[in-house]
Amino acid sequence: MQIASVKELNVLGSEDGEALRPLTVRERDAVRRAGLLIEQNLSEPLSLGELAEMVGLSQRRLTQGFREQFGTTIFGYLRESRLRTARRLLGETEMPLKQIAYLIGYGHANNLIAAYRDRFGVSPRRHARLSALKAMEPARLSA
Repeated sequence: MQIASVKELNVLGSEDGEALRPLTVRERDAVRRAGLLIEQNLSEPLSLGELAEMVGLSQRRLTQGFREQFGTTIFGYLRESRLRTARRLLGETEMPLKQIAYLIGYGHANNLIAAYRDRFGVSPRRHARLSALKAMEPARLSA
């Protein structure tokens, strides 16, 4: 069985024969609220069911909405939010990597390191060093 893309499903109908209609304005707002809820609960993510219930959408519509609005799955959005937060914390704080990993929902720093390197092409430690050097550069130029 060949898997259809979201665009194909919108044109052809869903796998169970129900056509996927475009999201309404209310549904798009609910998807944005779900994105904010994900970002606010990085360390203890909500389940798909909890998230859908909190924003007043079915799980199916919420999943469709994330693909349409953010171009990714709900889990992909969670992962990207975690990594953006890690990147910000590495650049703005001297917090230990283990603490950052725990704060954003990774059980082990090694999992964060692997995901970070995969996403940004550099280890978190190297990124922190580069950020520190860039922050010091204007001071060196004015001295």
